[in-house]
Amino acid sequence: MPRGIRGLMDIRTDFAILASHTLIPRPSGRLAMSPLEQLFALEIEFYRRLRTEAPAGTDAIALHISYAMQSGYEPLLRMPCRVSDQEIIRLADRFTLAGDPRDVCAARDSLMILLGMKGRHADA
Repeated sequence: MPRGIRGLMDIRTDFAILASHTLIPRPSGRLAMSPLEQLFALEIEFYRRLRTEAPAGTDAIALHISYAMQSGYEPLLRMPCRVSDQEIIRLADRFTLAGDPRDVCAARDSLMILLGMKGRHADA
C-alpha cells in the first residue's frame, strides 16, 4: 500500500540514510560518490517514489522542491565543478543498469535542467 505524500517527504528513508553515508570519506580520502553522482541518485530516488508512492493529481513540483530541501541538494549544488552533457549521459547509462529506466531518464532530464544545461535530452 502506498505511503502517499508523507512517505515521499520523509527524509528518514533507507535511501536518505544511504545518501548521508556517502559523505563519509573512504580511507583513501575520496568520497564514496561524487556530488554529481549523489545528486543523480537522489533524483532517481525522487522519481521512483513519485511514480510508485504519490497519489494521482499530486503537485509534483512542490513535492520535488520539498524533497530537494530535505534531502540536502543545496550543499551538493554548491560544489564547484563544471558538468558536461556527456557526463550526465554517462551517469544515466551507468545508473540504468541498477534502476528503472523511466526513473533514470526523468532524473537525467531533471538534473540537466537543474544544472542549467540546454533543454532536455532528445531520446527521452
